[in-house]
Amino acid sequence: MVCCEETREVLRAFSDATGMAGTFHPADGNTAPCNSEDREGPVFCRLVSERLREKGPCRAALSRGVEDAAKSRKPQFLRCFAGLRHVVVPVFNGAGFVGSLLVGQIKDRPHKKGILPQISKRLRALGLDAEVKALLKAYSKVPVTTAHRFEAAVRLATALSGQIANTLKAGEAQLGTQAYCVEQMTAFADDHYLTADCNLRAVAKHLGFSDAYLCRAFHARTGQTFTHHVTSRRIEHAKASFVQKHLRVVDIAFDCGFASISQFNRAFKMETGVTPTAWRMRVL
Repeated sequence: MVCCEETREVLRAFSDATGMAGTFHPADGNTAPCNSEDREGPVFCRLVSERLREKGPCRAALSRGVEDAAKSRKPQFLRCFAGLRHVVVPVFNGAGFVGSLLVGQIKDRPHKKGILPQISKRLRALGLDAEVKALLKAYSKVPVTTAHRFEAAVRLATALSGQIANTLKAGEAQLGTQAYCVEQMTAFADDHYLTADCNLRAVAKHLGFSDAYLCRAFHARTGQTFTHHVTSRRIEHAKASFVQKHLRVVDIAFDCGFASISQFNRAFKMETGVTPTAWRMRVL
């Protein structure tokens, strides 16, 4: 899954409007979380996450929150061991559950007297004795909001989850769909069109789909066959090569991936309306 710039812009707008961090966690598990880059959440949370990695209570709570949000299709409210508020907002599009929007990592109430000793005790219990002083200093700088503003931010995040789903749908073709196949076929053609074995059978073997399915998919999405697409790329390359006077037409034909000079002449005239020799006379 690709986290496109439009997704980051949505997260950036959310952070600017609310003062809270917003991070999108893709459901596929193979893509790094996406945030607005300039607003990654409180230093305290990042430090604790870096120190504890997978063993931290925050990570476990987030995993449960993501699972519950996906099942219920509703935001899940979390409060971490340090008393900070988090919300997991599920993100769905036509493909189903595609990820979670984590927002918050913020205090929704002022410091209570004696809170720092309590946080210190909890940090030590997590094995962070040597880090306590630095972590408490970072904790004291965590943003504070009101309960009312926090609830408003949650409503905004819920509304924005639909926008994020749309950016994902626009920015990436889902695996196995026609759009995905055509993207992969086009990329394959870009890399191999100058070779003789750039054909439907080769790309079908490369992608693991049948020739017939890819043929229908490519025509449905582009209005032309894959063979015609490759031939057009080769002809355009040949046109650019004609300005090099020392190259013979036959050499250009083979350099462009055609199996014979007759095949090249036939394809060139069908594409341009004139023979390769006549075209060369025009441009020289």
